[in-house]
Amino acid sequence: MTIETLRAAQNFSRLMIDSIDERRIHTIPAAGQSLFGEPWGNGGGTDFAPNSEVIEFDVRKGNRSISTFKHRGNIKAPLNKPKHVSGKFTSIARTFPILHDTGVITSAQLNKRVFGERAEVPLDKFTRARRHSGVILEDIVGDHLYAFEYSAWQMIKTGKMDLIYNTSSTDEQIDTKRESTHEYSVVADWSTAGTSILNSIDLVCDLGVEDAGGAYDVMVVGSSVPGYLADNTEIQSYANLKAAGTSGFEMVWFGENVKVEAKYSHLVANGLNPICRVRTKRGRTLTVFTYEGTYVRASTTTYYVTALEAVFFRSNAACDRQFGPFEKLDATQQMQLDWDSYFGFSPVAIDLPPNLDAAPGVIVPEAFSCEIQRIGNNSAFDISCQAAPLFVTRDTNSFAYIEDVTTP
Repeated sequence: MTIETLRAAQNFSRLMIDSIDERRIHTIPAAGQSLFGEPWGNGGGTDFAPNSEVIEFDVRKGNRSISTFKHRGNIKAPLNKPKHVSGKFTSIARTFPILHDTGVITSAQLNKRVFGERAEVPLDKFTRARRHSGVILEDIVGDHLYAFEYSAWQMIKTGKMDLIYNTSSTDEQIDTKRESTHEYSVVADWSTAGTSILNSIDLVCDLGVEDAGGAYDVMVVGSSVPGYLADNTEIQSYANLKAAGTSGFEMVWFGENVKVEAKYSHLVANGLNPICRVRTKRGRTLTVFTYEGTYVRASTTTYYVTALEAVFFRSNAACDRQFGPFEKLDATQQMQLDWDSYFGFSPVAIDLPPNLDAAPGVIVPEAFSCEIQRIGNNSAFDISCQAAPLFVTRDTNSFAYIEDVTTP
């Protein structure tokens, strides 16, 4: 992982990012993002491209061909068998997306008491400016993280990521060329008690075996699906046989006496709720989760995993995250003087490297860059923050998706 150390000209950004209190933003949904990058040892990577708008990302698919049998003494392999190529993958180039939000601090705000300020011990303008900018920045970074999560789940579900929100143009979209069969349609309505949900799960797992080299072991479902599992008559009948000792089927609901496996602990820590463990009639074992993460767009609250969706994946699938360049010019000497004057920076301290451990794992401080400018005839400050995230399912066929489990 390559990280460009923040320069002295970015001292405002360094101070603001390092001052974020994770305790106030840790509840922002991050389960989707937690699949991308190296923190959990899934083989993915986190890369920074500070000087390039165009990035190439890698996609690989499972190799299912068998080795070649030949007659002894024949030095040539059959003509219909292609030669192996080192590092077999597809490289696709696109332009990084860019997130950019702003906030305002007026000169009048710096003359008034801020929240928590004691009247008998008034704060100076330096401290008030930092307080106001910190609140604004936390809001903006929070909005960015909600957008990160939206993009991560879009990639998880479809193998695609919009570069512009909800775009209709394929030119404004990342596409990992996942097999189209991995957007699966059920053969029967799961809400009908007699439907063979277990058969549907096995058919989806077949996609992972055939296209990615192994069955899925994680299933994330919308809020309606656990009820369908509990009410399903086939599942109930197999559970009764299991209790009688005559069936290999297993469905265990998590509780005080049954805990989720340790290898899924990072998913739980980032917001997935473990519901049960299912072993199908064909021996595939999947841990089932729900997810209550939501975001707001145009005053409408939407779940990242909606009520009737089901997402399948292999927990060891490699997924990459990359962060592109920011769209801004280098700070001028006058801007640096402004920052020192209004925020009290010490010129001696600005060469110190940023605290790269400020937000380990999912939240990467280096993904954000913020800046401040005078506006309104010197009557206000404009604070801006940018990020350029890209989420890629490198093992793209290690994922499958059902948009609606009730619609064949």
